[in-house]
Amino acid sequence: MNVSPAIDTREETVVEIALQQVQVGTRRPILPVTSFTVRSGEVTVQACPTDQAPTVLALVAGGQMRPSRGKVTYNGRRLRGKLKQRIAIVDAPTVSEPDDYVTLRRTVAEEYTYIGRVATAGRVQRFLDRHEISDYSDWHMIELPPSVRMVALTELALLRPETEAVIITTPDRHGGAAGDVYEYSKHVASRGYAVLCITGTTAAEEILRDHFNEADHIHLAPEEAPMAFQREAPVNSSSSSSTEGTQAS
Repeated sequence: MNVSPAIDTREETVVEIALQQVQVGTRRPILPVTSFTVRSGEVTVQACPTDQAPTVLALVAGGQMRPSRGKVTYNGRRLRGKLKQRIAIVDAPTVSEPDDYVTLRRTVAEEYTYIGRVATAGRVQRFLDRHEISDYSDWHMIELPPSVRMVALTELALLRPETEAVIITTPDRHGGAAGDVYEYSKHVASRGYAVLCITGTTAAEEILRDHFNEADHIHLAPEEAPMAFQREAPVNSSSSSSTEGTQAS
């Protein structure tokens, strides 16, 4: 995937969003206990085990839903009020995803209007050209290649001057390569934003295989973390023999 060069010059703000033992639902949690931190200039990948969990996690991390347990902090303070306006939730199912049969050009124009800027034809075209997606301007959103959709919707969210963090929500549900998702997420982070990328388990496993040296920032779904990705502990031969002897007896 070709990533257009960063051209925005924003004043760098240090941001840290921390989820500490967060859970939504008690008897049958829709979001199991989850903990991670997202910081400016970094990408955190969090896999979710169910279809509904990604949207719930995006809302919790974005300050728009209160968890049943645990807490969410923004630079050490409880995430509430105006702070949530600094976190853009991108393409979350049923929350911030665009209509399937609206064209990309119309989607761009609507976002300019939403942020209070006149959506002139020239302004919309410059946005499309800048991100090298003008060839798809008259395609419906449901028809776009996954990487084009991800870039368009994320860059639109970053037009908002107050945005300091971005939550890219299950881009892998549209297909495409998990590696492209991670590459683009790192590109956004390199511009000073804090990036949370919520994916399905398969995509997170693929990213982890290719970037195991960054494993501290790539989290599999809590109850589905496969043994293959757990670092092997050294085996103590004496304790192993003792165990075997106990079992044999």
